[in-house]
Amino acid sequence: MKKILLFTFLSVTILAIFNKHSFGYETEKIEFYDNLIEINKNGTINVTERITYNFGSNEKHGITREIPLIKTNDEGKNFILTINNVEVENYPAEITKSRKHLSLRIGDPDKLISGTHTYTINYQVVGALTYFEDHDELFWNTVGTESEVPVTRTTTKLILPHDIKDGVDYICYTGVKDSKESNCDIQRVNEAIFFNSTKPLEVNETLTIAVKFPKGYADVLLPKEDRFDIFIAIVVIVLLTLYVLWNVVVPILTFLKWRKDRVNTRNHQQIVAAWFEPPEREDRKKFSPAETLAIISKSTNHSAISATIIYLAQQGFFTISVDEKGKVAFKKKTDTSSSKKNLTQFEKDILNSVTDKDKDSIDLETLKKSTKFYKVIASFQNKVLNHLYENGYFQDDPKKIQNKYMILFVLAMITISLLPMFTFILLGYKSFAKTLKGIQKYSEALSLKNFLSSQDEQLNFQSKNQMFFEKLLPYATAFGVEKVWADRFSDLKFTQSDWCEGDILNATTYSTLSRTIDSGVTSAKTYGSSGKSRSGFSSGFSSGGSSGGGGGGGSVGSW
Repeated sequence: MKKILLFTFLSVTILAIFNKHSFGYETEKIEFYDNLIEINKNGTINVTERITYNFGSNEKHGITREIPLIKTNDEGKNFILTINNVEVENYPAEITKSRKHLSLRIGDPDKLISGTHTYTINYQVVGALTYFEDHDELFWNTVGTESEVPVTRTTTKLILPHDIKDGVDYICYTGVKDSKESNCDIQRVNEAIFFNSTKPLEVNETLTIAVKFPKGYADVLLPKEDRFDIFIAIVVIVLLTLYVLWNVVVPILTFLKWRKDRVNTRNHQQIVAAWFEPPEREDRKKFSPAETLAIISKSTNHSAISATIIYLAQQGFFTISVDEKGKVAFKKKTDTSSSKKNLTQFEKDILNSVTDKDKDSIDLETLKKSTKFYKVIASFQNKVLNHLYENGYFQDDPKKIQNKYMILFVLAMITISLLPMFTFILLGYKSFAKTLKGIQKYSEALSLKNFLSSQDEQLNFQSKNQMFFEKLLPYATAFGVEKVWADRFSDLKFTQSDWCEGDILNATTYSTLSRTIDSGVTSAKTYGSSGKSRSGFSSGFSSGGSSGGGGGGGSVGSW
């Protein structure tokens, strides 16, 4: 039994030692909270608060005081009180202001105190009075409803404007917020009204006074309405609207723009099963392979460039040679009757890349490492689409549409907006519409593509014709179906073509040649793009490499 009592005594002692601040905190209280409020003729009020605070045995730096800057009317609207001329007597004070509170931290941060201390705070309030039709009024909480310690006794002395004798009324309330209790008494002595609590105030309890007096003794000085909440509401509405527009409406509009051309094309297209001619312009000139692909897909790719090379060779501008090791080269013809006048700009660019006035030939390995050829590849699609637009096959300028949606795509990436991002790049990027003339050529191009890619035996009626095979080989290459096209002519023995040199004996070897060129073009895109870093600096191994061209270095000197 003695051991149990000893254990209990030690436990209580240890808990008391470790919790002395907690026990001490319970003794903290405000012994006396005295207010002096003076209503001024200009509509302001002067307030003096004298707070006698008992810290008990706790060691603290001082007290904190928060004064509300917002008061709310019966309609729920907030109004802003302005507090000026804040002064704390005899103690250092840190004064800060937020939207809702004026905060005071009173005391020396380098000094600890205990026991009882009295703090006096002076300030002036603008907007404290309320103005009615038949009277003016002060409705004021003399003690904060958020106080952290109890108040033993509180008094308030209110000084009315000068010479008010009649028409004055007053009341007081005590307790927590919205309480109707009146544990207080009131006395008027001339121009002063005294309010005294008749019982201590617990934590979060207050003494509230209300005094009404005749109009004309105080100027009208209304508080400003707090527009912050309205501003926040407007900002939220605007942001939500922008979010909906950006993430829902804009993608839907983009889809509808893209779909409009799809529906219009479907309603006017005329697809033919056995169509084996490329689209034809008004001047009877055939669409090139690149144009034929672009009118269907609204884009080009490396296969379209490979097809253009074969197409130009067939036009007689150069010869494609294949040696016994399969190495491909492009040989310039010294005597050619072919005219460049009828070539489009993108065809001229390809021709100038695969021929050199100072060289008889350029092999594919050299070509794919050429910076010049890489630049041609980079601009090829824009020039093909622009050519079709200028000739009336597209209603909208493809470059403007694509630039617009590329910018929107980047913005969608920055804002991490997945739906807009995919909509812009997949649909918006190709949302430029075809004209009726463009739809007609689209129908012819798609009919040709279906014919070239079909394995239907009924469509093999030209499978013994080498010229027919060669004529459409560039188009099959552009569509990426050259192997399917070649399989139809697998049994045909070929004679030597004037645009191709080497052991090209059958359709399969022609197809192999097409894929070899295509592979070289694909590699050219990689080689060309490796000349510069992603940040735009040239490689030391590219044409931009030179002494002093890299990073680092600097200078060495003396002083």
